[in-house]
Amino acid sequence: MIVRGNIQTAEGPVAVENIRTDDLVIDRERRARRITAIKTAKVTETVSFKRNTKAVFSSDTVFLTAKGTKTLADGAGVSFIKPDGRSVSDTAVIAATNTIGYNLTVEDGSNVYVSGYNVEV
Repeated sequence: MIVRGNIQTAEGPVAVENIRTDDLVIDRERRARRITAIKTAKVTETVSFKRNTKAVFSSDTVFLTAKGTKTLADGAGVSFIKPDGRSVSDTAVIAATNTIGYNLTVEDGSNVYVSGYNVEV
């Protein structure tokens, strides 16, 4: 679940709280996929990153990394493939919180880029 970050859309980056049904988001294969539903839910634990402070997710989010799909533990090192094909390394930071997250449903797709990091939705 996405708490904070910019979703890569066909029109450019859009803050998750401004994403709307029918927006076209970009997936890992660089294909445009339509948002068919957006739900919100309470989040009590988040994962953020030391380098990319713009991206925050619920701690149970599945990330598509350079070495496969995974959830992340506190202090875990991870490498992501960014939309431009470059690899970037970062470190996960887990924190207790009380906030709202966004769960996106994507037509014929299962992932989106959020502030340069690819996650399952």
